[in-house]
Amino acid sequence: MEKMNYQDEEILQIRQEKLKEEYVTLEDGLYICGKVENFKREEILETFSIMVPVDFGVMEEEYARVKYPSVFRPQYLLTSLDLSTDFGFNVFPDNLGEMDTQQVTEQIQKTLFDEQDVYEFSEIEEIEDTGIYWFDFHHSAMDSTVYHIISIFRVEQKIVQVNFNCLLSEHQDWKKAVIKILESVEREM
Repeated sequence: MEKMNYQDEEILQIRQEKLKEEYVTLEDGLYICGKVENFKREEILETFSIMVPVDFGVMEEEYARVKYPSVFRPQYLLTSLDLSTDFGFNVFPDNLGEMDTQQVTEQIQKTLFDEQDVYEFSEIEEIEDTGIYWFDFHHSAMDSTVYHIISIFRVEQKIVQVNFNCLLSEHQDWKKAVIKILESVEREM
């Protein structure tokens, strides 16, 4: 019986690897955390559009107040059905003068480092030739460890901040997906 269970696990592993190889684009779907996620283009805060998971919906205000108790919670929140994974979007007037997008991202990272119990920040990176800068980190929450990606970019006279978070245990699959999602940003409305 043990040998059969071992074979079943090997077969399952092989199937998962094949799905990961087959579903590698936003257009065809991505294999994330054991399932194929499909994506659709969505307009965000009348400023830009981006590909988002089809089964994500707008987080209800009562849940948003609990998950993001600060009045500074994202202006627009999309979340998974189980509320464990979400994207937050903010659009601000660009009144930062001469600061470039990378400097804005560095300032946000520094502020988080100084004010939060956050650890293991990544280096700030630019998504190739897009002007979209991002970094990631994780921190302890009430009953889990949460993984975050924060990205910043400009659209006309506005600064856009996109926050992503999921359970740390799921971050390897989601990190690759979020980079592809950020690459899908279209600034022309």
